[in-house]
Amino acid sequence: MGEVARRGIGVAGFDLDALGAVDPTMVARGKLLAGFAHGELGTTVGYAPKDFTRDPESKAGVDALIQEVHLANEVNRLRLAYRGDVAGTASDAEELVLARVRHTRGRGGRSDAIVTGGDVPGTEAWVVSQCWSAGLEQVYRIVRVCPDDGPGGDRCTVQSTEGDSSACAAGFRTLELPPSDANEPMADSEDPNGGVEIPDSTPEVGNDIADE
Repeated sequence: MGEVARRGIGVAGFDLDALGAVDPTMVARGKLLAGFAHGELGTTVGYAPKDFTRDPESKAGVDALIQEVHLANEVNRLRLAYRGDVAGTASDAEELVLARVRHTRGRGGRSDAIVTGGDVPGTEAWVVSQCWSAGLEQVYRIVRVCPDDGPGGDRCTVQSTEGDSSACAAGFRTLELPPSDANEPMADSEDPNGGVEIPDSTPEVGNDIADE
């Protein structure tokens, strides 16, 4: 407690399979492993979902690395992995989305995503990029169809566009894709804490309280 922000680093883990075995109201399954670091310039958080799904009856489990950098100057940089229906696909089938999201409060932001599965043919990967204004209104969107073994460059063809890339805020007009492998680490040049360590398994909880 107090008026001074706490700083530090740490790890955490949640075994939802074990929790669900003793609490039938817990629907989510898999494991959520996390590491965090909080310094004067900002916060870094990393997650490693292991066969995680919020509802195994409706969504397949996901193994991935997810990370966020939140800087004190209101700059946010996020890497995501999730299953969801992507706008523009033929049906409501869910695709696997690997996304890089950047946002600065008062300026707007951009996301660049690699989309596979669902309505995307098995030989393809879609690269979907979009920008939004400070008011969170979409100002630009482009969808490229690329080979599934490595999106990028002249190997891709433009499927559709909305708006113009010049409407993207300064600093958000260039493509910045996440790795095409959801489990591959991704360095962030703006991370003020040098990354975080994510545990390989649920950490043991010890009792470090000294006897009175």
